[in-house]
Amino acid sequence: MSERHEATILALIAAAEAEHGFDALSGGNCGQFAIGMARHLRSSGTPANLAFLNRKTEAEDVSGLLREELDLYHVVLELDGRYFDCTGKVDADGLIGFSLREYGDGDPEFWTEVEPDETARRIVSQNTAWTIEWCDFLETFARGQSPSL
Repeated sequence: MSERHEATILALIAAAEAEHGFDALSGGNCGQFAIGMARHLRSSGTPANLAFLNRKTEAEDVSGLLREELDLYHVVLELDGRYFDCTGKVDADGLIGFSLREYGDGDPEFWTEVEPDETARRIVSQNTAWTIEWCDFLETFARGQSPSL
């Protein structure tokens, strides 16, 4: 990932924080926020995905999560093996530390390269206490910065 990609993502995070407030980007809204950002970046041809952090399941693939009683801990943007949430750039160890601190789970399931498609949207919508929908974040990103990656 180039420095320009990272700068663009950080600018999008700042635009969302300015419009919605920091607290509105986390908690139950982390997944909607990540989906909106991934879709915004994809509109410019940047292959952004999602990553899910959750309690271990029996699912063999991401779509299998729809059939699980899922404890979805966190959803982040993924680009070229790097992860971003409302705090900026995060790493896998930091996400596992978050899981341990917040949920007492030091060995969570970590799904990477999750397409920001309808399956991901359903997983996020059904397993988080969101208050802002991904399309609202998408509009924020469109106003805040045109994708110029």
